[in-house]
Amino acid sequence: MMKCSIIIPVLDSHEVFRRQMLHFERMGIPDDTEIIIVDDGSDPPLEYRGSLPVTIHQTHDTRPWTWALARNAGAKLAKGD
Repeated sequence: MMKCSIIIPVLDSHEVFRRQMLHFERMGIPDDTEIIIVDDGSDPPLEYRGSLPVTIHQTHDTRPWTWALARNAGAKLAKGD
């Protein structure tokens, strides 16, 4: 079971996303940590080809994008305690 879930809302922030993933890779997060990226329609869609256990959830929500909506979408997917 996952102990910790990291949820990161993203919308058209490809460079910030790339730098954040590099930081996590260098930091060495514990094995029982999951990273959930909530991408609400970035153009182009986000991709990650690194070594971390990352789930990219693309919402394509029709409501105006907010951090809270994206965070809540990620929380529904989280498996952490």
